[in-house]
Amino acid sequence: MFQGEHIVYHQYQDWILAIMVISMVSLVYLFYLKSIYFSRMASALVNINIAEKLNNENNNLTNSISSVLNLIFSINAGVFLFLLTKHYHIELHIKHEALQLVLLIVGVYVISYFRLFAYYIIGQITNQMTPQTEYSNYWMLLNRTLGIVSIPIILCILYLPINDKTILFYIFFVILAILYIAKLIRGAQISKKFKVSLFSIIVYLCALEIMPIAILIKYLMSN
Repeated sequence: MFQGEHIVYHQYQDWILAIMVISMVSLVYLFYLKSIYFSRMASALVNINIAEKLNNENNNLTNSISSVLNLIFSINAGVFLFLLTKHYHIELHIKHEALQLVLLIVGVYVISYFRLFAYYIIGQITNQMTPQTEYSNYWMLLNRTLGIVSIPIILCILYLPINDKTILFYIFFVILAILYIAKLIRGAQISKKFKVSLFSIIVYLCALEIMPIAILIKYLMSN
């Protein structure tokens, strides 16, 4: 697979590798602190009852682990976007690569918590706070899962030849699509469970699903 293919070295590979090592060490430490959290996390992806129990488990250790995993997701998502811009030669209008990476990580972090705030507002407007909270918790669970899964993909992208990197980007997008479908399915389950009104569903779809995708498509077409 590697024969005849030239592997190009870039300086940013070294400090991204350092970031990935820190992420892996953090995960190992979190697993050491509470390994059962990760088994429940995996089960909660497909079982709505376990997800509810995990959300109701309100203690300092669980909250701390969730917060660190949220941070790992933001960092790894920012790193992935950075590598995506490099692979497809997308101009960011910022010359310093380290600054590009920092801004992408901060951007992912801010957007994630803005969405949580938007979930809260929609829950208040539609008087559906309980289902919105359960749905937003599941969305954050998917983010944490993606943050963990992205580590081996990012490490491979760093050092594999160009053609193999392209395949890895496609694999990541397939994983992203699977998690997105899982989110929609869980949303339907929660809506049925709490008998959410059609108005609430329409408000959510327009504000947090259709509009962001439309904006992204418009941006990609303009570039």
